[in-house]
Amino acid sequence: MKLLITLDGSKFAEAVLAPAAELAARSGAEVHLIEVVKESKAYPRWVASPSDEHDIWAEYDWPRGWAMASPEHPTETAVLVETAAQALERTCYIAQDYLHSVSTRFFNGEAKTKVVMGEDPAAEILGYVRREKVDLIALATHGRTGLARLLLGSVAAKLLRAREAPLLLVRPHKLHEGEG
Repeated sequence: MKLLITLDGSKFAEAVLAPAAELAARSGAEVHLIEVVKESKAYPRWVASPSDEHDIWAEYDWPRGWAMASPEHPTETAVLVETAAQALERTCYIAQDYLHSVSTRFFNGEAKTKVVMGEDPAAEILGYVRREKVDLIALATHGRTGLARLLLGSVAAKLLRAREAPLLLVRPHKLHEGEG
C-alpha cells in the first residue's frame, strides 16, 4: 500500500503525522510525503544597507516585515539580495529539508519526499496520486464550513470530490481550541 501524507510546514498540518505513522507501521505501507510550494508565495529577500552612523543591517522578508532592525535608527535604503527564481529555489529547499526532517522523525528516514511547485495544491496532489498510484491520502483538515469553505476552498474537499484515492482526514481539535 502507498500512503501519501500532504504537509505544508505548519504544526496544524502535522496533526496527521502520528495517526498516519501508526497506520503505516501497522500496514507496512510505503510512505510518501509531499509539500506543494506556491510560486506566488516565494518572496525575494531584501537587505537594508547600514547607515554611516550605525552599523545595523536589517533583512526584509515580505510580507512578514523587517526581521532585524533597530527601531531607533531605521534604515533608509534596501537592496534586493535574490531574484524571484532564487527565492523560489530557497523556498523549495526549505520545504525539502522540512520533509526530510519529518521523514526522519516519524518514519526512520524511509519515507519518500517530494516538493512540487504549483498554485493549486489539490491539483498537484492529485497529479502525484495518479503518477505514483497512491492507495490512501492522509491530511489534516481545517474543518471549515459554510462561507469560509466557499471563499477559501478546501484541499480536502477537492481531493474527496476527485475520488482518486480514499482519504484519511484528521482535524486537529487541540489547535482549534488554542492548546498548541
